[in-house]
Amino acid sequence: MKPGEEVTFYVTMSGDPAYALDTHITYDPEYVAIRNVQNGDMFDRVILNEIKTNTIVFSAAYDPGKTTFKQEGIAFTFTAKALKKTQETLLLFDLKNTIAAQDGTNILKNAEPATIHIFD
Repeated sequence: MKPGEEVTFYVTMSGDPAYALDTHITYDPEYVAIRNVQNGDMFDRVILNEIKTNTIVFSAAYDPGKTTFKQEGIAFTFTAKALKKTQETLLLFDLKNTIAAQDGTNILKNAEPATIHIFD
């Protein structure tokens, strides 16, 4: 990316279906600005959608009583704007606060970070 450039990121899920998702993604606000966090095609309703100084907080769930669940899809999207040059900056899942829930159990197996390179 170049300073001033914007890119949309897609947070995807696959595997056993999660009935709800709580996600915290950290970033360095010196290098990246986050905006436009949107629900994807996995969940029926957003519970929390908040952009803090260095963290995206997003929670979503299926409607109660639903009996059909997706095994893969887009949980949510967001736009990141490069602010200034750096070798790399990371978008990291805070695994202490990120869960994919099924019947009250965290079934999250992994959450891959994204590396952003900002150059002239």
